[in-house]
Amino acid sequence: MTVVHIIGWSVVAAVVSWRLAWRRARAMINQVAAQAQLELQQLNAEMARWRAHAVRLSKEIEAWKAGHLEGRSDVVSIVPLLIAAQQEKVPCTCAASQIPSGS
Repeated sequence: MTVVHIIGWSVVAAVVSWRLAWRRARAMINQVAAQAQLELQQLNAEMARWRAHAVRLSKEIEAWKAGHLEGRSDVVSIVPLLIAAQQEKVPCTCAASQIPSGS
């Protein structure tokens, strides 16, 4: 009878041990999964911020290009006037020539 009791209690102990180990492993797996989900949400939020930043930068680049082309056309349109002024030797009427000297 003692051998049967020993074997029986050994089986019960093995089943209880296995069940406790299973619960602990399941809890750790759930914890790791929750942490991974949190990190995934944080990375998705950061990715959305970077995408918005990229869109904003592309709009700024397009605006800069448009301003550059407009400024370039302004310079090209003013060059003939600059050349004509150089040839006529027109005195400077800008504000820099009207600043009194320091002496």
